[in-house]
Amino acid sequence: MNPIEPAAPTPETAAPALAAADHAALAAQAEAAAEAEAAAEAGLPQASGAAAGAGAAAAGGAAVAEAAGAGAAAGAGDAAGAGAAAAGGAAVAEAAGAVVAGAALAGAVAAGSGADGAAGVLALEAEERRKRRRLTLVLALLLILITLLTLVSAWYLIFRRPLTDLLPPTSQNAPPTYLFSIYDASKPVSVAVSGAGDRVYVAQTAGDRLVAIFDGSGHELGDLQPPADNLPHTPANVAVDPRDGDVYVSDRATGAIYVYSSNGSYLRMFEPKVPIPGWQPLGVALSPTGSWWITDLSAPYHRIEVFAQDGTLTATIGAAGMFDFPNMIAFDATGNAYVTDSNNGRLVILDPAGQVLATVGRGAAPGNLGLPRGVATDPTGRLYVVDATGQLVHLYRAGTSADWRPVFINEFGSEGIGNGQFSFPNGIAVDSRYRVYVTDRENDRVQVWGY
Repeated sequence: MNPIEPAAPTPETAAPALAAADHAALAAQAEAAAEAEAAAEAGLPQASGAAAGAGAAAAGGAAVAEAAGAGAAAGAGDAAGAGAAAAGGAAVAEAAGAVVAGAALAGAVAAGSGADGAAGVLALEAEERRKRRRLTLVLALLLILITLLTLVSAWYLIFRRPLTDLLPPTSQNAPPTYLFSIYDASKPVSVAVSGAGDRVYVAQTAGDRLVAIFDGSGHELGDLQPPADNLPHTPANVAVDPRDGDVYVSDRATGAIYVYSSNGSYLRMFEPKVPIPGWQPLGVALSPTGSWWITDLSAPYHRIEVFAQDGTLTATIGAAGMFDFPNMIAFDATGNAYVTDSNNGRLVILDPAGQVLATVGRGAAPGNLGLPRGVATDPTGRLYVVDATGQLVHLYRAGTSADWRPVFINEFGSEGIGNGQFSFPNGIAVDSRYRVYVTDRENDRVQVWGY
């Protein structure tokens, strides 16, 4: 009995197998293409190698299918087809090897892609951190800018003055320029101003004879009322204590010094601890060491008296014939005092101990004086002296230890009634913004100058 041989495949039975193999190859190719596209979008260039490996595997799969089909077709022939079938089997084996090699290549590329992908993620995170730091820095700078703009805006809303008021003078030798005038002042002889320039105190010798209070724009806020003592009052000189803002007013009619708070409330009298017969205080100034220097016109001779805060007399400066109507006093940063010795037509410079260092005298040369009245210094060390008969203000630079005599550098003002002109100017004050206030007595106003 002959053994039963299995039925040889025919083209009809081999067709479904070929179709299935083709379908599997196409699916593998599509999957590899999708993975390559996803890797490209993630910014990982190695993904293209993975796609190539997958493509090789897919091609190997296609070769398997094609070889299987060839084997099936060969089996449909006669005995000679057995050889062809064997060749087809060899092709199948070779294609299978290609599949294995493609799979190995794809795995290797995928492994490399994973390592490179992790490095790419770290690089992205580092870039994100750099972006966040840059953003934080930009936000901080914006916050600082907004804060500065807010402060500048608040300053402007309070004082209504240009921003140049915040800057020091650009030239030490340049005179200030006229800005505006404060009116509603009757025969003003003295002026003092708070450090911020928001309170201006003006001593009037006519009208109600009070010290008027103005704001920095010249609007009247009120006045300083002396105590109710039924005595006549004539304010002569006004000074502000920079430590607490208290206002000191010398009164020629009563021979007293009254002290007020910055808002105008009467506080007390400043009196010598040991009474001085016939005391006639005129000029009042606070030294850098905290002592009060006061010019006294009482007998037997005009002089300067130095008092502690409690009114204790600590020194007397002057002798018979030394001063004739010493009017006002100002100090520089070194503690030197500048005294307008009015009727002697000179400016006297004293050291902190009261010794004479230098003088500026009367004459017609530039910088010489006629009838000096008010005196002031500014934060740059410049010195201002009002000349009542010269109808102007002299501008000096403070001297040095080599020569304490002030150096004349400029002047401003002229006689008249127009803006920037004077009619017997008298008092002067300078605030921390370099605003210069001058009492224009016969024009009934206070002129304000600035840089």
